[in-house]
Amino acid sequence: MNDNYSHIICIHPEDQSTSFLSVIGAEVGEHYHTIPANQESHSELINILAAYQRNALIIFLGHGSHGSLFGSIDSPSGGKAVFLNLDFTRKLFNGHDVLLVSCNSADFLNKQSSYNNAIGFGNIISSKDEANREAEYITGVHRDISADDIAVFNDCFSSSVAEAIRLLAKGAIYFKELFTYLLYFLNKKINKVLLDRNLEKRIGIAQLLFETRSEMKFF
Repeated sequence: MNDNYSHIICIHPEDQSTSFLSVIGAEVGEHYHTIPANQESHSELINILAAYQRNALIIFLGHGSHGSLFGSIDSPSGGKAVFLNLDFTRKLFNGHDVLLVSCNSADFLNKQSSYNNAIGFGNIISSKDEANREAEYITGVHRDISADDIAVFNDCFSSSVAEAIRLLAKGAIYFKELFTYLLYFLNKKINKVLLDRNLEKRIGIAQLLFETRSEMKFF
C-alpha cells in the first residue's frame, strides 16, 4: 500500500444499485469497508474518519447529491438516508486526499475547501431510472440506450477508476497524478467501445463515458 498516507479507507454503503463499484474497493484490499444498513455501522465509519490526524486517502463509493453523500439506510421519503453532509465532511475531510465516486460530487466538493486534494464527478447515469429522471427533470431528451447498454457503461467506468486506484494504492503515482490517469483509462474505454461493432448502441455508451470524463473535476 501507498506509504505516503497515514491511512487509506474506501467506504461503500451497501446498495445493489452501486454494486458495480465494488471492483474499485477491491483495489485497496483490507482498507475497503462496506456499510450495512444500520446506524451503528454508519456511526462507526464516521468515528474512524474523525480519528485521522495526518494526511489520509479517503475514497467514497455510492450515491451523492449537491449537498450530501448517502448511506445504505432507507429513507422514509424514498431512496437512501443522508450519511454525510457538507458540514460533516468539512471537518472529516480536513487535510486529506479525497475521491468521491458519486453523482454530483464535484459540486459537493466545490462547496468546501478543507481537503488537501480532491476529485469529484458530475451526474453519473448508472441505471435506466436515472436516465429517465435526467430526461424528465434536466434535459427533456431521452437517451437511446437500454439497461444493458448502461450496464456496459458501468463496467467501463468502474474498471477505469479501479485501474487508476490500483496505481495510487501501491504508490506508483501521487494523488495529483490520479486525475490524469483517470482521464487516460476512460479515454481507452471510450475508444474501445467505439471500435466494438458488436455493441449496437456504442455511440450512446461512449457518449455517457465522454460526459462522465468531461464533468470530472480536480480540486
